[in-house]
Amino acid sequence: MVVKFLNSNSSFNGVSYNTNKMEKDKGELMKTENFGYLQGIPNVMPEEYKNYLRAHSSTNFVVQDKQLHLVLSGEGREYNKHQLTDMADAFMKEMGYGKNPYMVVFHNDTANNHVHIVSSRINSEGKKINDSFEYKRAMAAIQKIIKNDVAYSTIAQVQKSFDYSISTVAQFKLLFEQQGYSVSYNDKDMTLRKYDDIQQIIPMEKVNSLIAESKKDNTRILQLKSIINKYKGRSDASISVVYEPSKFEDVKKPIGYTSDLAKVLKEKFGLDIVYHGKKGLPPYGYSIIDHANKAVYKGGEIMPLKEFIDNSNYKSRTIQDTEPIQITVDGFKEKEASARIFGERLGRVFFAAIPKEKMALINVILKSALHEFNSVSEGLSRHKIELVTDNQGLYVLDKSSNIMIDAKRVLSTSDYALMARRSGLKLPQKEKEVILNTDNSKAYSLKGILKNHGAANYQFDKDGKPSYFIELLKPDGTLKMVWGIDLERAVAESGYQVGDTVQLNYKGFNEVQIQVPVKDAQGNTTHYEEKVVKRNDWEISEPDERSNSNSYQGNTSEGAVSQPVMSSHDESALLDAIQNFELSIANDIDDEQINGRNRRRVRKSRVNTR
Repeated sequence: MVVKFLNSNSSFNGVSYNTNKMEKDKGELMKTENFGYLQGIPNVMPEEYKNYLRAHSSTNFVVQDKQLHLVLSGEGREYNKHQLTDMADAFMKEMGYGKNPYMVVFHNDTANNHVHIVSSRINSEGKKINDSFEYKRAMAAIQKIIKNDVAYSTIAQVQKSFDYSISTVAQFKLLFEQQGYSVSYNDKDMTLRKYDDIQQIIPMEKVNSLIAESKKDNTRILQLKSIINKYKGRSDASISVVYEPSKFEDVKKPIGYTSDLAKVLKEKFGLDIVYHGKKGLPPYGYSIIDHANKAVYKGGEIMPLKEFIDNSNYKSRTIQDTEPIQITVDGFKEKEASARIFGERLGRVFFAAIPKEKMALINVILKSALHEFNSVSEGLSRHKIELVTDNQGLYVLDKSSNIMIDAKRVLSTSDYALMARRSGLKLPQKEKEVILNTDNSKAYSLKGILKNHGAANYQFDKDGKPSYFIELLKPDGTLKMVWGIDLERAVAESGYQVGDTVQLNYKGFNEVQIQVPVKDAQGNTTHYEEKVVKRNDWEISEPDERSNSNSYQGNTSEGAVSQPVMSSHDESALLDAIQNFELSIANDIDDEQINGRNRRRVRKSRVNTR
């Protein structure tokens, strides 16, 4: 467990840093404590937390930097977000900040699970909380919390180290460096330091005796060489640099190296592969720590570095792996995409209905991969899911059942975009378009509580055109359902959730010039033509308390002005006109074209029930 204190200031920008992470789905607010009237209020804005912290700290005029911002980080995923939150609570009490307002935010954007804590260094009496020897006290506090006395654990570690077979002092030193110790030695002693304190001093006489008594196990060397050769063909041996976690991408410090092969050898055989290099440059050597047989080897004794990192066997195996892929789909769209994606590797394609329960399971798995792992690729690998693309869309391949489906069917619009971005896949960009004219003569606003929203055929008619709906509970207690394809984008971009009070704004429509692909009889794009289409423009915003609960904003010579409250009859008539216009657009061009994907409707009679 590591504690790191970050920069302090009096503007409490640590709040904004963490809420920005939350907005990018890289952070999760786990807890707020002692924020008085803000406790328990949903959707508190970052500025409100900052203002509260400023007010709490304002009674001290001496201290300039009043913010406390720190990180508690475990190794890898040794602690989950709930355990880290509990540790953060206990830590704040141990350090004297337990009665201060503080927030705990879990981050999932590095290799190590960690939480950020933001608070004030000023207590409720206006005095600065003691920060003398802060780092040492912090490490003592965290060790007390996890019930792990460093001095005791070091004694145990030293005892275990003398069970290993080594051939050099550097190898003995490496055993402790891998456990987070800073090691120095001279002719007399080897000193182990951790958390800025000397934990143990080992006589060099004992180390030299261990070296003299150790014997090389040639049989084990041959076994290790055989193991490595076997898995070199199955795992990528390419080396990547590991960087120290930092919010500043351009100043991350290189702290080591890793590879997929090294991870597999660690997981399956308990072999630590330690690459040796400097400042992120290519490594010049490596060592192998064989924990199962308690021995440390020079990498060259097993296999030269050049041979160890040679990736040709893995690439050759990948290229030669031509076993046909069997796919199960439930629609022609997925079948056509599978042919484009897998080409000659594609075997039989089976048509079968995919149960709703399976779709729901895949949805949960994808959300888990997005939000519960250090990387999307790690989460997908754990759940045996692969993402594939045909440069037109993103598809999910469930390796356990060989089911392939369009990712849009199991992900919300925002999660779909997030999955594409985090997985590094490049999806087709929206075609360039030119707005020729805007008509906001029927601009309209409607306030209420967001009760429900989702994709469905218009009016839930099985023969209706694909659309999107929003259900609002108006201030007068009546429910109003609004339909519009652009509502899906508006909901995704707004960030509002069911239960939030919102203002739905119809901003009129735009006449847009787009590039439409023209296809031949085989479905291949031959060229593009310009076409002018009309698009409704919706927006979801924070309610404007100065305006009426529902208002009509038509153009006048002075500009857009709010008119008096509309009657229920007039409101329904206006919404019907807007939605009839929406249907006329859908009749003209495909709904996907309205969203920017610009494909002509191939089968106008097709019913989309997804």
